[in-house]
Amino acid sequence: MTRHMRTRVALTTTLAMLLAYHELRRVVIPEHLHFAANTAMIGVVALPAMAASMTAAELGLRRADLMKGLRYGSVAVVAVGVATGAAMLLGATDAVFVEQRTSFDLGEMLFQVFVEIPVATVLLEELAFRGVVAGLFERVLGAHAALASSALVFGLWHVSPSDFTSASRLAGALGTIAVTAVAGAGFHLMKRRSGSLLAPAMAHWATNGVTLAVSWLAVRAVG
Repeated sequence: MTRHMRTRVALTTTLAMLLAYHELRRVVIPEHLHFAANTAMIGVVALPAMAASMTAAELGLRRADLMKGLRYGSVAVVAVGVATGAAMLLGATDAVFVEQRTSFDLGEMLFQVFVEIPVATVLLEELAFRGVVAGLFERVLGAHAALASSALVFGLWHVSPSDFTSASRLAGALGTIAVTAVAGAGFHLMKRRSGSLLAPAMAHWATNGVTLAVSWLAVRAVG
């Protein structure tokens, strides 16, 4: 099998696996097993990359780029933390959203911020979308189309078929796709500029974990 054919097969397989897992997690896998399932899925999405002989540079895992990725990622973490803190101080956050993300104790918050989010969310999604999917798309379509394609797939990852069953749900789904696709494009550009998957991984962790920690602390400081 030629390299081009192996790339296409790996890309199709990766997208099919992600779609299947997305629905299995939504419909079949109990919520208390999501952490374990997501963690196991990290190894699964690496298999097509190995089959297509993707390089460390394509995946953003080259050791030489690690420090540059750390610099880009650190800036993102600080920026997100400052922006979240300012939004909380100014009251520019949705009350229901804040309540949902802060209605648990310190231990649960620390587990989510330092274990569940970085491992079961960030590591899986960055390897899958900015590493494997983006790298394979770039082989097939070129750099610019890879950015758009991988961002769109990342956006679709955050919705489900049930979100398209009514006009009101459709509007919300399209909004979610748009926001997460833009975030995905930003993460992709960070990887491209730094050469390292660490940069978007840190930015992704910041948007999920740092915002959670800052919100949790801010609510208790006010309370």
